[in-house]
Amino acid sequence: MSFKVGDTVVYPHHGAARIEAVETRTIKGEDKTYLVLKVDKGDLTVRVPADNGEKRMLAKARQILVSELALAEKTNEDKAEALLDEVLAN
Repeated sequence: MSFKVGDTVVYPHHGAARIEAVETRTIKGEDKTYLVLKVDKGDLTVRVPADNGEKRMLAKARQILVSELALAEKTNEDKAEALLDEVLAN
């Protein structure tokens, strides 16, 4: 799963967040790419490494939320994902 600026993701312990930017920072002489997340609740900005581990974690957290929403709404996961996108966009 690839993420881009404007996407809404679910970040563990913080909830829904929107990707505001993708940054490259040099850490110990090595360039690393970070996703800049603006958490919807409050005034928190989080920078997370954009390596495969973080991407898998964000995708898994979102999938868990979609599955839980599908169960709660007694619908399929496609409809639950569309509902989640609608709610997070507001």
